[in-house]
Amino acid sequence: MTAHFIKTYALILCAFIAGCQEHKTNAVKPSDPTAGMADSAVAKPIEDSIYLSEPTQSTLHGRLIQKLFYGPPGFGETPKEDAHYIFFVLVLNKPITYFPDPKSTFDMEYSSRIDHIDSIQIIAQRTNPKLFSHVGQPVTISGTLHFSVLPSEFTPVVLDFTEIK
Repeated sequence: MTAHFIKTYALILCAFIAGCQEHKTNAVKPSDPTAGMADSAVAKPIEDSIYLSEPTQSTLHGRLIQKLFYGPPGFGETPKEDAHYIFFVLVLNKPITYFPDPKSTFDMEYSSRIDHIDSIQIIAQRTNPKLFSHVGQPVTISGTLHFSVLPSEFTPVVLDFTEIK
């Protein structure tokens, strides 16, 4: 490996860890959000604004936008030098609370919830014509939610897209 690659990888890793620490400081310990719920493959919010992580399917309502995010080297601290990424984001009609699903294999290392989520990055193929045709419009979008864990995931929780109306 080249020294440049190692240095770039180290910068991305440090930014990722710093982002995780920021998410953890805003998180609170949950009680069991699924207490009293019947097993179901389709999410029904426990309360109006509480949603579970994968494998549960969630349906959310809001306005679809495209948003610019900054990447390495400065992740927004040096915008002229940083990589620029444009992703689809759902601006929710009302904030939600996110809980890791106890049945989840992906989020099992996390034991906290995130409150007051008002926007969610949509994970989908960048060339998905269904998403492009709905930018700027109110939409109902379905998929599975999970904590952001990759450097390319910029909101605390992301949605793996399956359907949009």
